[in-house]
Amino acid sequence: MAHQLRNDVARMQEAGIFVDPSAVKVDFDKVMERVRKIRAEISHHDSATRYSKELGVDLFIGRGKFTSERTVVVNGRTLHFKRAVIATGAYPTMIPMEGLKELHDLATAWQPQERGTGEPRPAVITNETFFNLTQQPTHMVVIGAGVIGMELAQAMQRLGTPTTVLGRSGRVLPKEDEDMADIVRKQMIEDGVTFLLSVDRYERIELTGKVSSSGLPEMKITLNVSENGSVAGPPTEIICDAVLVAAGRRPNVTGIDLELAKVEYDTKLGLIVNDRLQTTNSRIYGVGDCAQQYKFTHAADFTARAVIRNAFFFGKEKLSDLLPLPQPKLRVSVFMDLTWKKRVSNSTSSRNISGTMIDPSVTVRRQASSVFESMRRRIPSLVRLLSVKAQRT
Repeated sequence: MAHQLRNDVARMQEAGIFVDPSAVKVDFDKVMERVRKIRAEISHHDSATRYSKELGVDLFIGRGKFTSERTVVVNGRTLHFKRAVIATGAYPTMIPMEGLKELHDLATAWQPQERGTGEPRPAVITNETFFNLTQQPTHMVVIGAGVIGMELAQAMQRLGTPTTVLGRSGRVLPKEDEDMADIVRKQMIEDGVTFLLSVDRYERIELTGKVSSSGLPEMKITLNVSENGSVAGPPTEIICDAVLVAAGRRPNVTGIDLELAKVEYDTKLGLIVNDRLQTTNSRIYGVGDCAQQYKFTHAADFTARAVIRNAFFFGKEKLSDLLPLPQPKLRVSVFMDLTWKKRVSNSTSSRNISGTMIDPSVTVRRQASSVFESMRRRIPSLVRLLSVKAQRT
């Protein structure tokens, strides 16, 4: 709203209507309070009360661990299952930077503290704790130029907090199309966001011992910036009072004894699942961020719906129905029936057609030419007919 109003002021000035921009102020505390209120209103949909009392689900609150291929224990109680689903999600990654983990632990450590009393905590946050902010930072640094970092960086800049985005790949949104990402970067530069996208090494982060005008502890980040592949000059120092770590997420797959359930996993990639989202134990499925590369809400929703159908209703839902799975080769089958008596694909002479292997690295034009040439040698009459029609048009 604040950003839209600012643009409206510019348009009104073009029309001869002048409004003092300084009269428009953002109450950051009220903004965040409204966000938390909306989240509280919709929290009932995911609450234990709704699932247990309204939907009839038996809930066991506690840390669950597998004890065999068909059993799990929760708070000392063993549960037997025919089918199981692992939906443990993912957690924000802390990059290897001296002092970062300690400051994050200090920021998230639970201790009773009334507002306005005691020592202020450093604002070292992730997307999980971002909306707990109640004080508007005077300068925020975002580590990571991915989707989460860019989204929240733009929001903070438009709310009036000068924001700097740090990255290592030399560009924003490195997993997206470069031309599209460049449009986003240019818009955010226009909004006022600063980018340092060639960080070679994050050296350290430390408290300066000062408190900013917002009441948050001031921090200093030291990093090395590269230029043309080599470190350029002395280390760069950035003073800020809030740091958002948005450098990726890792799957929650440790600490639940997956080995006893014969479930294979990778600490970086998550659960090893097939196209139907079954783990290496076919009775156990994996859904959401702990089992897939694309860690988005809509993707997790798709996998959850697919597993319900596959596990309980003999469904045939596939993960590749959402996004095609990467494959080293693509097999193209050509089936034709010109005589209405015999399928060409069943004849001896057509085996090379129905089994054509196409390398994805070859251009589309070359792929099409290869298949067409193979067909031309076997059905010249069809080619001549197509050529005559093409000449007439």
